[in-house]
Amino acid sequence: MPNVSIQLPMIEADQSIEVTVTINGKKKQFNYRIEIFPWSECCDTRDKAECLKQVIKKYDQQWQLIQISEASQKDVTLMFKQVGSSPDHVDVAPGTNSVIL
Repeated sequence: MPNVSIQLPMIEADQSIEVTVTINGKKKQFNYRIEIFPWSECCDTRDKAECLKQVIKKYDQQWQLIQISEASQKDVTLMFKQVGSSPDHVDVAPGTNSVIL
């Protein structure tokens, strides 16, 4: 599947991204969320992998995890795709605000 990179304005935590594209005359809308989760929200465990599992398990089931960014000492950024929107693979170019469809 070909990739298209879309430059976005600065993305803050807890924001939604709606992308509408026209392919061969047919419009499709793709919905994504960028979320920043502080490790301090998992104060019951020091295991970051277990903390991340808990965060994902508790997250709104209408959204599917599609990317985990490199974690820092204080938080981790996750990208979710709304269930039922496409494509199956989306990347955010490291160090940028570009969504690659």
